[in-house]
Amino acid sequence: MGQAIGKACIHPGAAPFVNLPKSLVQSLGGSVFEVAEGYGLSKIELRQIIHLSLHEYMRFSDSSLDKCSDALFVLFSTYTEHESKEDLIDSFEFLAAICIVSGMETEEKLSFLFDLFDVCESGKLNVNEATLAFRASVSGTSKISTVSGSIKFDINFIDGVALSAFELSVPENLKYSHAMAVEDHKLSKQDVFTYVSNCAETISFLDYFDDILVGDRLKPCLEKDLAKLTPLRFHVPERAKPSPDQPWKDQLRLLQSDRDDSDTPQPPPSSGLTLDWIYGRNARTPAFYCSCGDVLYAAGSIVVKVSTNEDGAFTQQYFVGHSGHVSSIDVFQMKEGGDVVATADVGRESKICVWSSCNLQLIVAMQCLHQCGISKLNFSPSGELLLTLGNNDLNSIAVYSWRERKVIFTSSLSSTEVFDISFLSTDNSFGVCTRESVVFWRRRETKMPYLRCRGVFDRLSAEVMTNIVAVGDSVITLSLSGRIWAWEGRVCSKLVTLRTGLVTHLHAPRNSSTNIRLCVSTQCGSIHLLDSNLEPHHEFGPNKQLDELDRIIDVVCYHPGYERVIFGQRKGCLYQMSAQYKVAIIAANHPIVRGISVKDKSVVTVGAGTIKIWDAQQHSCLRESCIDATLSCVSCNPRDDQIAVGFSADCPRSSLEKSFVILNGTDMRIIHHGFNSQETLTVCTYSNDGKLLAFGSADSCLYIHQVTDKGVPMLAKIRGHLSPISSIDFGHDTAGSQFYLRSNAVGGEAMFWTTGGKVCTPLSQLKTVWETQTCIYTTSLERVHSSCDEGNSKVTSCCCHLPNHGGQSIIVGDYDGNIRVFAHPNTAGRPLCLSYVGHSGPIECIVVSANGNTVHTISPRDSCMFQWKCTPLSWGKMTSRNNKVTSFGSSSLEINMDNMIMQMDTLDFSTSEGRKDVVRKPRPWTRSIVAPSNFIPSESDLPEINLYLERIHGYSGNSVKNNLHVLDDRGNIVYAVGKHLVRHNLEQNIQSFFTFNGEISCLSIHRQKSIGAIGRAIGQQGTSAIAIVDLIHMKSMTFLGVNKHNGGVQCLNIDESGTYIVCVGNSGGIVVHDWKNGSTVASSQTHGLETHDIKFLKGSLDHLALDALNQAQYYSCICWNGNNILVGSSTGHILPFSGIEPGERIKAHQTAVTNLLTAKDGILSSSNDNIKVFNTLMRCMLSISTHDVGIKHSITSIDIDWVNGVILVGTSGNEIRQLSSDDGSNLKVLVSSHAQSPMGLSVSSNGSFATTGDDGILRIWNAYDHQVSLSYDLNMPSRSCAFSPDLLGRMIAVGLGKPKKENACIVNGKWIVLSIAEDGTIHTIAERRDVKKSITEIKWHSNGDRLAVGSSDQKICVYSITSNTKPAIKVDIALLSMIDLTSPPIHFDFSVDGKYLRANYECHELHFFEAGPGLHVKESSRLKDVHWETETCIFGWSVQGVWGKDEGSKVLSLDCTAQDHCPSIAAGDRCGNLTLYQFPCTSTAAQYITYPSHVGPVGKVRWLPGYLVSIGMVDNAVMVWRQEVGKGFTNSLASGLVERNVMSADDEFVCHSALYDLVDQRVIYPLSGNVEVFDKRRHAATVHVESFQKHDATVVAICSSNSRLFLATADVKTIRVWDPRTFVEVATLSNERQKNISSLSFSSDDVKIVAVSSGGLFVWLAVNGDWSDTKLAFHTLAGREKVHFALFDLGGNIVSGGRRHVNFWSENQSTSTLVLSKGVLSERCISETFVCGVSVNDTLFVTGTKSGSFVIWKEMKSVKEIQAHNDCVTSLRVCLEGFISGCAKGIVILWSANLQKVASYDVATKSTYSPIGSIDVIAHSNRCVTTKILIRTESREIYEISCVTGKISLLCKIGSSQAYPSVEPSCI
Repeated sequence: MGQAIGKACIHPGAAPFVNLPKSLVQSLGGSVFEVAEGYGLSKIELRQIIHLSLHEYMRFSDSSLDKCSDALFVLFSTYTEHESKEDLIDSFEFLAAICIVSGMETEEKLSFLFDLFDVCESGKLNVNEATLAFRASVSGTSKISTVSGSIKFDINFIDGVALSAFELSVPENLKYSHAMAVEDHKLSKQDVFTYVSNCAETISFLDYFDDILVGDRLKPCLEKDLAKLTPLRFHVPERAKPSPDQPWKDQLRLLQSDRDDSDTPQPPPSSGLTLDWIYGRNARTPAFYCSCGDVLYAAGSIVVKVSTNEDGAFTQQYFVGHSGHVSSIDVFQMKEGGDVVATADVGRESKICVWSSCNLQLIVAMQCLHQCGISKLNFSPSGELLLTLGNNDLNSIAVYSWRERKVIFTSSLSSTEVFDISFLSTDNSFGVCTRESVVFWRRRETKMPYLRCRGVFDRLSAEVMTNIVAVGDSVITLSLSGRIWAWEGRVCSKLVTLRTGLVTHLHAPRNSSTNIRLCVSTQCGSIHLLDSNLEPHHEFGPNKQLDELDRIIDVVCYHPGYERVIFGQRKGCLYQMSAQYKVAIIAANHPIVRGISVKDKSVVTVGAGTIKIWDAQQHSCLRESCIDATLSCVSCNPRDDQIAVGFSADCPRSSLEKSFVILNGTDMRIIHHGFNSQETLTVCTYSNDGKLLAFGSADSCLYIHQVTDKGVPMLAKIRGHLSPISSIDFGHDTAGSQFYLRSNAVGGEAMFWTTGGKVCTPLSQLKTVWETQTCIYTTSLERVHSSCDEGNSKVTSCCCHLPNHGGQSIIVGDYDGNIRVFAHPNTAGRPLCLSYVGHSGPIECIVVSANGNTVHTISPRDSCMFQWKCTPLSWGKMTSRNNKVTSFGSSSLEINMDNMIMQMDTLDFSTSEGRKDVVRKPRPWTRSIVAPSNFIPSESDLPEINLYLERIHGYSGNSVKNNLHVLDDRGNIVYAVGKHLVRHNLEQNIQSFFTFNGEISCLSIHRQKSIGAIGRAIGQQGTSAIAIVDLIHMKSMTFLGVNKHNGGVQCLNIDESGTYIVCVGNSGGIVVHDWKNGSTVASSQTHGLETHDIKFLKGSLDHLALDALNQAQYYSCICWNGNNILVGSSTGHILPFSGIEPGERIKAHQTAVTNLLTAKDGILSSSNDNIKVFNTLMRCMLSISTHDVGIKHSITSIDIDWVNGVILVGTSGNEIRQLSSDDGSNLKVLVSSHAQSPMGLSVSSNGSFATTGDDGILRIWNAYDHQVSLSYDLNMPSRSCAFSPDLLGRMIAVGLGKPKKENACIVNGKWIVLSIAEDGTIHTIAERRDVKKSITEIKWHSNGDRLAVGSSDQKICVYSITSNTKPAIKVDIALLSMIDLTSPPIHFDFSVDGKYLRANYECHELHFFEAGPGLHVKESSRLKDVHWETETCIFGWSVQGVWGKDEGSKVLSLDCTAQDHCPSIAAGDRCGNLTLYQFPCTSTAAQYITYPSHVGPVGKVRWLPGYLVSIGMVDNAVMVWRQEVGKGFTNSLASGLVERNVMSADDEFVCHSALYDLVDQRVIYPLSGNVEVFDKRRHAATVHVESFQKHDATVVAICSSNSRLFLATADVKTIRVWDPRTFVEVATLSNERQKNISSLSFSSDDVKIVAVSSGGLFVWLAVNGDWSDTKLAFHTLAGREKVHFALFDLGGNIVSGGRRHVNFWSENQSTSTLVLSKGVLSERCISETFVCGVSVNDTLFVTGTKSGSFVIWKEMKSVKEIQAHNDCVTSLRVCLEGFISGCAKGIVILWSANLQKVASYDVATKSTYSPIGSIDVIAHSNRCVTTKILIRTESREIYEISCVTGKISLLCKIGSSQAYPSVEPSCI
């Protein structure tokens, strides 16, 4: 009760009685009623009560306990000890105070207090009982707390708080009844609990006395042991950085060839690898049983599943979903579907994988929220939640709902060390063992946040707990001393006495069907099973095969069903022991493996002090020997049975200490001790003849020994390197007479030597034959190094592989643990490789067996040895598109021009960017523009119309792979046009669209699931390369490939399950995505110059390899036919494959096979000459000649609809045809456009428009029914046309020619007039040619008597057109003038009277002419008031604003609707965008709306009645846009010059916001460049303020997600999304146009953020709901007036408001734009400034105004105004009742949803200057009411309002650097 900050300080006399467990508090209550005769307690009685209840627990002597009792009696006594010896203390006060400061949960405390004060035992409290309870609780706790001076509390206020509980609990239907008074009502236990837990005063009071620290400290004797304890943390190495100094490249430059084979691709490797066995496991990572008895453990980045086969032998299977070091595993047995496994890794790109233990298939993958990965995860008891601990200094904690892939809770434990974390008995609680204490998190209900409380050791122990588990409803912990402790609630209440010795590890089996509840391991190596009473049940004896020190167990797991136990021990081994004490080794290796070598059919490894010989076939250790030294390297003599082992040295050795030994390979007996280096020997190797032994050392020297001589003398000590030696290879000349060495050092040095120690030049080693290939710095690996550098890794080891089947490969290990196999030597083209994931750290060594069948790799990071099987691979000859066969015999170099060209885009050659002193040259056309006489300066607002894409005529037949699909049998087909994905319903003739962020290059669909995947043609850093689209709603489902396919995507395919997508990038990388989880399953490089097609095989990801054919060809397409793979080739053959072996070729076509499609009972294939249907036996059942059906262009895509009996054919002529599947007849053309562009465009007033193109076809379209009404073959190219101005458009003028003539039939400069008859026939009625170059533009005057024709030879001809008949049968043409220009004309307009002509040139000039005589009007001011008939010139006074301030703006075409009631400008630019402006547009700061439309430049745009038509110059698409006038639009220019209030860089933004963090009820507020988190629950003397400090400038905006999991904060240009509990930044949102941010708001589903800035509205999207993967979804300008707020309504739309406007924005997925609808303002509020807004419900939106009124909105109309405040409404906040408002005078009002006042609070009474800056709320846990309101004023004060009592409390006053508590820590 009372708003208290911090924690209470308890009087020393009461300290022993604080934090008692529940059972003892209840025992005290029973003892009081047993001993006391009344409600008062004497001193003697109190002694008796304490002796009865607490003697055993407190473990004090009787006299000490009496002293404690007497001290407590004095505190509760109302008299001093000298005044009366017979006084009594109030038993209610005593029990209430002890209860409140106890260690019980809040629910338990309230339950005890309720029962205590239920004197009548009726199960309900009356007014008197409740009032007594409140008074006794406050008075009792005030007596035992230490506060300066006596605490005086207001009894009236306490009684008022008690009465409020009755008022709130009275049913609504009885509240105003005269028959019942409040005093007559009684409170049930649930009523009391609900009230107390939601009243600000009572909950603050309970928090103040809860979790009180009374001096728990670690025992001094344990401090020394803490150094031995390792926290739950894994080392994360820094990412490898390419060394800027690579001397080896300069040293080996002379060995490089001068040949440039940049066109020669690098051949693929001749061998592949398959993981065969893994030796060892990840240290400190748990191992678990599956329900079936299989064992799971981690090794590197692999999770190993060990099963037992029928022969009793172990087998391994592997889950390879991780790329980092797997750090944690947990297994949960589901009721259905078997076991589910959760695994996590550590690293910078770590993730959580949830997968099935049965088939090892991934179920869910989630990106890790924690920095540096996860050190432990744990399933909840229900299996629905995952608890994770971050592998970072913050010790961040997160709870995931893994099925939803969503984080539901986060917290952190910084400044400590964490040793264990686990869920407890329910999903609502978990515990953490830290260095200082055990911390518990609990929540009351599923949807509520977890609340933190500290575990209390109190009288039992203050030891460090290292393990925590739940055994039934109890919590068990293990302490550092090896003892087990039981907990009651959060109080450590009992020491579990075991006679098993010191315990080292705990494991509690889940769902145990036996009585076994706990499995413990001991320091002596024994394992004990405990029952539910924690009594020993069974014992597994220690592993006697190990020494006592090695028996210490660090991992243990028991399987109750199989009565087996697995345990891991210090040596890194994993064992299994049965109940019969039978021990089997599951995994074994060295604790840290340091070296590896091959010996015959065995493998030799060395570790810290042991050497082991492994049987690679039996996967077992043959022999093991211990050496009293730390071993560092090993090598086996290939000619003799010897093993050389080098020693490590922590400090320099003396000359008497041995540095290496040579062992007998048979019995591991030492046959020689040797000395050479005083420092660590880093590498050793024998020569192939076994005569020489070379050592490399950390002292940068090489030591050469003669092995065949007695005593193994040293031949040479070689100096020359500057860093430790990393690898050595022996070699010899071609004759085999001279021997050499080459060596590498860690500093990147490569040197050559003779065996005598003399240095050799690189050039002298040009023909040396090297016996091994372990040196990584060689010319043959230079491109491999470059490839690794591009992937932010580096080469660490390599080994050459010479397989028996021929060919040669090089196996390379990198810093990240990946293994790559390249062809060897690797010197030409881009290196192609096969990549394998395995180790989790740098691969230190790779060895190949003598027979070349196996490869072994080791990594010190995971201490594992991986055994790989080598498999031969067969590849075909690579062929380019020009049929050039490429041989694999060449080993020349390649200059990677592709890489250089890609990098050219990133180069900036400009020198004036951003410099203010650079004066840009004026645009030439600006010299010719003059303002009209009646011009009124203004800046146009947003356009008053919106565009909706209604139709696309066209089809991307040339650029998109597999670009035509039948979606269903209801007439829906799917295809792509430019950047648009189209779903076309053929029955209804309706199109739906999805717009991608770039040109679509490939398309694949899944019919059953109605999803599609599209790839982007040209990649761009930071943008998505692949989009997954819902084809029913045409909305994005997710995006893939951000920064993975920066070069774009060539082709892709969806598998049968609809889960996986395989794609090939333009850079040659092939990637398999699990799109639902947003994860990458596998990746590699493709083989060849270009990938034409890719397909999933049925139910697998198998690799398809093609043998080389005898003739030059390329492979074009793939399909699946039953059990075979069919591949189409460029020679017209179809190749069937069975596995990877090709069968007999089938000659299917005379030309290249362009498509193969699996069809019903066969396949469908196509070429340029025909389409064929084959049955399953590959017999042709139907052949369709393309010539016969009228297909003139090559076929690019086909599909078949068997239900409707049609074949769909897409061609390179941008058309889709429909053929009959029965006889192949041509049914109709479904989609068509021009085959070539640029195109001409003209519109008619009757709703039709005409287009022409380089394909020589004139098409006339109907804009209303979207059909081609007429088509006419012009027989030559045309790029311009114009309808005659008569109403029906009966004539059309067409300009002919193109700039570059392709044949003699093209007549440049000719133009014709065509007549369109009523029956649809077209006749040429006139033609003319007065120029010699192609016609660029034609325009009629509205009277129809004049026609202007522009040509490429820089002329405009003006003609007189006359006709004596209507419709015209013949026209007379007379040349009026020929105007010579300085550049070809691109646009021109007639004046209304036809006297003048204005023209735009290619050189960006604007000139005016008299149309009749053709005279140049030099004084443009003469024509400033002339009205122009059309507005198509892109350079002019009325359209100058479309060019903006950016010199890079490139408008190519525009059209204006100047005479309409909503005058607008539509402009098309070079980037393919359509931009709308208000007309006129004279300011460079004009507002506009942009619509992504075409790929490449927009050729022309023209307005039609109700429509806009645009044509593309690259995608050849004709787009028809429907125009709609937005609601509420008015002509803002009618009022003349208005005052502007736009945002600028000079505006000063100050954020006066404060928010709740619901998890701990902390307060968050911005302060300068930081965001402070103020915790009022900490001790008052040390009020704790943490801060988020990632912003570079002042924080100007802040908002919280609705789940309160994330905060978004912004400075003037950057938005940062972060976790307020761990302070981990999740996302950074920035854009070059996003400047001067002033407002932020989350959407209701927390997946979007809208930001207001001077650059407009920016909408950011969390892809898949994950804020670590974001994209800019929408951007638009927001209007010329300043925007004060923008937020999402409950329907997902955006509402923005400011001065004189409220705008409503909806998302248009088809065009990726925000559609504007202006709010309709009433007359009273048309001049208002709208300061804030709130979405109350689905239909009600409220805005607050500067005048203090509310404007109520429904359906985008202001329907009501309410004068709510006497000053500006500064803040609005939705709440459960309705909403809350705050004004500039400090008044806060709570409103209902029907706009009735519920309550009013005057903050101004607490502050002199108190404009409300922000409002936040906390709602009632069970009822739809608000309990607390958080207020921040502009005077930097933060208040909290209790809605229950109406009390206003000052929480803190924000100073210059921190918050100061301003409320005394009193109870009231």
